[in-house]
Amino acid sequence: MKRRSTIIFTRIFLIIILFTLTTLGQKVYASDTKTYNLSGYDINILVNNDGSANFEERLTYNFDGKFNGITRDVL
Repeated sequence: MKRRSTIIFTRIFLIIILFTLTTLGQKVYASDTKTYNLSGYDINILVNNDGSANFEERLTYNFDGKFNGITRDVL
């Protein structure tokens, strides 16, 4: 009886290992379930008398899915 339970345990263990290895190779991309677009962009520039400028930008995004925000690099 002990030998039979050891064989069953070994088979279950191997099935779990094989399942884990096959699912680890699959990647889930967030872009498959989430989308966004930039629907509005307004910019105001005030040029000062000394030649410097003040910028004000307003960006409007439409999101479909759960997002935490947008990251943008300004150079």
